[in-house]
Amino acid sequence: MSKHNKAIPPETVDEQSADPIKKLSILQDAQLLENNTDDTDQPSTEIIAETKSDERFVYENGVFESRSNGLYYVHLNKNKSSKPSTEHAVFICSPIEVIAKTRDAHSTSWGVLIRWFDADGVMHQHSIAIDSFLGDTREYRKYLASKGLTITPNAKHRHYLDIYLQQPIKTRALLVNNLGWNDEQYVLHNSSLGVNNDEIIVYQSSTNISKAPSQRGTLVQWRDEICRPIAEQSRLVFSLCCAFSGQLLEPLGFDGGGFHLLGSSSIGKSITMCLAASIWGNPRQIVRSWRQTDNALEGTAREHNDSILLLDEIGQLESNIAVKTAYMLANGVSKSRSSVSGTNQKSHTWRLIFLSNGEQSIKQHVAYESKEVTAGVEVRVAHIEADAGFGHGIFDSLVMADSGAAQADKIKELVSHYHGTAGIAWLEYITTDKAETTAKANSLIKKFMLQYNDLSSQPHRVAKRFALVAAAGEMATLAGITGWQEGQATSAVKVCLHNWLDNYGRDSEHEDRQIINNVKAFIEKHGSSRFQPCYEKRSAVFEDKISNRSGYHNRDTNEFYFYTSNFEKDVCSPFSKRKVLQVLMNAELLDTSKNEPGRMAYKLPQSCIKHRPRVYVIKGDILSYEPNKSTNIN
Repeated sequence: MSKHNKAIPPETVDEQSADPIKKLSILQDAQLLENNTDDTDQPSTEIIAETKSDERFVYENGVFESRSNGLYYVHLNKNKSSKPSTEHAVFICSPIEVIAKTRDAHSTSWGVLIRWFDADGVMHQHSIAIDSFLGDTREYRKYLASKGLTITPNAKHRHYLDIYLQQPIKTRALLVNNLGWNDEQYVLHNSSLGVNNDEIIVYQSSTNISKAPSQRGTLVQWRDEICRPIAEQSRLVFSLCCAFSGQLLEPLGFDGGGFHLLGSSSIGKSITMCLAASIWGNPRQIVRSWRQTDNALEGTAREHNDSILLLDEIGQLESNIAVKTAYMLANGVSKSRSSVSGTNQKSHTWRLIFLSNGEQSIKQHVAYESKEVTAGVEVRVAHIEADAGFGHGIFDSLVMADSGAAQADKIKELVSHYHGTAGIAWLEYITTDKAETTAKANSLIKKFMLQYNDLSSQPHRVAKRFALVAAAGEMATLAGITGWQEGQATSAVKVCLHNWLDNYGRDSEHEDRQIINNVKAFIEKHGSSRFQPCYEKRSAVFEDKISNRSGYHNRDTNEFYFYTSNFEKDVCSPFSKRKVLQVLMNAELLDTSKNEPGRMAYKLPQSCIKHRPRVYVIKGDILSYEPNKSTNIN
């Protein structure tokens, strides 16, 4: 049975403000109402079971005692009595508790898990590495002090804290540095869900970018006031489905990837972000900005492993790192770094779905740096037009107000009151039986893809990501979370997929079309300035000299002769010359009929050009070439 397992956050709120999430019983509103009734916008926190160290720990000629006002070391009076004397008690620190010995999945990186409260009553928990007690121990004590632990000012007594924290304890805890799936359990900031093997799981990361998501209102309120009314809004439903989909990546063995909603500033793109964020917490805390360095974004990605990352306004991202950042997020691997000794450090990894928006596409954004965007980026980040096409911007219709602006304001107001409950309900549902979750998702994806079996490899790959999103939405509906009818999630996702296919293409490989368009654009732009006119007979060659010449234009045959030496520099980037020539030949736009066997280059006859250069012969038909277009799919 799915339940919250014993898991410990690095830091949480006061225990009294915690509101543990109860198990969701699918489709039962009364039980959904129990899910969360907190209206304080505080993080939900589940405190571990009371696993305390011994209250008295004997060491040499004394004993450590945990008292209400702190930890003491009491020297034993052996001359008269074995009973400890309080007159010899030495203050060590404010109250502190040793919870467990920690280690990672490889039984390395051992540490000790401790818990304490600061002067404001806020609880802190942290795993201190065992090697912190070797040599100079000031660093870990400085860390504890910065988090509110009061430590004795007497330098002679501070070493007692080192000794106390290394006391023998049988309880073990697994230390993980990534949120998301850990075998059968899904790790959150402050708990884990799934098959409970009675092991404490401790999430602790060096980044600690975000705290546990907050909750406000009930799941029923979120579902009935927000989710159900927008069931016919394609872009809004799609965004909500995206927010459910990240948790399915690992069970299905899918790679991560992204979606980018493209449109003007007044179209309402931010509403999709607010809605998607409301599943997991307060949108003001969940939605992130593209305005980060690529190093900072690595840490952000790790914080959203096996989940959704929402990034607002791509125009804020430095254009010179946009392409590699998109690759990094989708591929799920940080860049390699060297340690002080020169050896390679272990790269960080993650899996996630990211949803972005902006007034520009990635291709338009990097154009400021005069860089090309390869098809690989456009496959990893599928661009969707944010305008639904019905005159209401992002909305397909007006169902909550009389105008698009008023409807957007209404949704923003609602998500500020109701958020953070649907995500926990979703996790409860999918972690109850991970194998069954995987089987159900696979079945839905297979059914979705039946309509798209004719897609070529790249569009097919992206369509499967859309299928994943649709499956997540349908499963959340089955769980009673969304309030939608069966099939509504799939319909919305298909609308967005078809929009992407209309712009990307369905039958022809995108890279092939990009290559042909690059050559076509070069000729259209430089046809008269970089190609010297010529005819079949050399006597008709124009005598005008052309600087920076790329080749010749045969006016008789309407062929463009590219110098082999300039061809790669002029039109091939970012592809190889071999790739470009092969694509042109497959499209019957490269004339090799007069060439020597096995050669793509042609040596012009003297009758045409006196010095007989070697050229690639591109047919003039390229100027009217149209690739296969995607067909409208109903």
